[in-house]
Amino acid sequence: GRVVAHELLRELADAPDPFDEWPFVGRVEALARLTENWRSPASPMRAIVCGPPGIGKTRLVTTAAARAGMRLLRVSAHPASRRRPLALVRRIVQSVRAYVADTRMPRSIEAFTADLAPLRARLDPYLDALWYLAAPDALAVRPPDPDPRTLRRTLAEGFERLLANLRRYDDRLVLLLDPFDDCDEASALLLQDLPVTELRPPTVMVLRAAPSPAAPDDGLIITLKPLTR
Repeated sequence: GRVVAHELLRELADAPDPFDEWPFVGRVEALARLTENWRSPASPMRAIVCGPPGIGKTRLVTTAAARAGMRLLRVSAHPASRRRPLALVRRIVQSVRAYVADTRMPRSIEAFTADLAPLRARLDPYLDALWYLAAPDALAVRPPDPDPRTLRRTLAEGFERLLANLRRYDDRLVLLLDPFDDCDEASALLLQDLPVTELRPPTVMVLRAAPSPAAPDDGLIITLKPLTR
């Protein structure tokens, strides 16, 4: 009866995902390129993995990360936020805070500052701008600078410093932007302007199609195509 059904559902929930146990075949070259990209300090720290839906882009990245001993911090660009300037950068800042603090999103700049304590080195001048960007919309936080150009410059510098501190905090972390297709234009430009350097976490952008003109082109590009028999 119900007890048997409940026990069966619990066993199914606790069982490992069979897809995780399937061998990852047919992508040897792509897997090696991405894995070596993280192991070699001289390699580009930014990579783009593109291909049609369901072809195995995300699994390629997760498998490469496991083999290279890297951890993934995955952040997605949502279609609904495509017209919101810096929407993806906002989600990255929120995800980085959650990664180091492992708490719910704070409701004050004091709590936000406390959450970022492990990443505070040379970050204090940018905390007001980062809080303005990451704060819940319901708080209606006012911009710390009335000049949009100055504010954007401060945000860009603060974001760069935040990622540099994150790299020192965990040098085995990879920032996975998956999917990246619906990234807003302002975030795409800011990410493109970031210098490719080992001082920031390696970044992988996953695209459903070929890289757009807005996507950075100064890193490793892996295009996945259907496997042939």
